[in-house]
Amino acid sequence: MMCIMDTMKKCFKFDRNIGVLFVVFFVFLGEPIFAESSSLKDDADTIKDGTSTVLQGIGHAFRDAGQVIGEKTKELGQAAEAKISQRCLGLWEYKNGDSRTIIDCNISGLMKIKQQNGRDITIWRGTFSSTDSEISFHVTSKTKEFLSSSDNMDESWVLKYKVITTDQKSVLRTKCSSLPADANGHKFSRYTEFIKK
Repeated sequence: MMCIMDTMKKCFKFDRNIGVLFVVFFVFLGEPIFAESSSLKDDADTIKDGTSTVLQGIGHAFRDAGQVIGEKTKELGQAAEAKISQRCLGLWEYKNGDSRTIIDCNISGLMKIKQQNGRDITIWRGTFSSTDSEISFHVTSKTKEFLSSSDNMDESWVLKYKVITTDQKSVLRTKCSSLPADANGHKFSRYTEFIKK
């Protein structure tokens, strides 16, 4: 190699950098021309087999990871469905003269009950879980909007319920002894019909 470099320098007065590039080109690209073709074929087959094995391994890893993610997602979805019945979801309202009580059950597991009589508004907020016949409401706060007061709470209320659906409306028939009576004296310890909004 050195003799080729010396000859090139003498003949063409190459710059040192150009000479190095020429030698690198000759060594890496010119050498296979002089090598035996069977050796090149064997090397290419070895590289091809190794690459194929690596790619198969990566493919299997991604497939396995996808299956695990899919199974976990399905399990979480089933767990969420088990904790919240779709039947009670939505905004439900009971009117008693000028007094209104609204139950709001959200798919995210948040719940609030709002009682309103004129400007006097009380809202209980928290989380819930439910079956097809019972809502367990964990009350975490109580707000009186007219008085601008808020209290932290830690109570569990149980609402027994049944959803009745007709062509005209959906009704949540429920009772809860923990929910205070409305401003007109209606006691929610008796079954009360809330209309879906």
